[in-house]
Amino acid sequence: YSNVECVTADPIVYFPNAIQLNGFNTVFLPQGVFIDYSKSYFLIYDRWGQLLYETNDIRKGWDGTANGELVQSDVYAYKAVIIGLNGKILNFDGTITVLK
Repeated sequence: YSNVECVTADPIVYFPNAIQLNGFNTVFLPQGVFIDYSKSYFLIYDRWGQLLYETNDIRKGWDGTANGELVQSDVYAYKAVIIGLNGKILNFDGTITVLK
């Protein structure tokens, strides 16, 4: 006799707090495990609440551009919805510092 059971854990997600457009960490994207990448998304806003970037492909990330141009060095807000492989929905919001 044997039992087969599929176990999935809650997603574990890490967001960087800064990117340097001319440096080592040039793309903002969440890192983690047990993430359903086909259903997760995130948005980037400037300090006045204007939407600068939106993606349903969180593996692509944000390269610090808006309307085809590099953004200024500043602090930007993000809002992310991460869906786990087990169906759990996690909401994140925070800030990302862009350095040049």
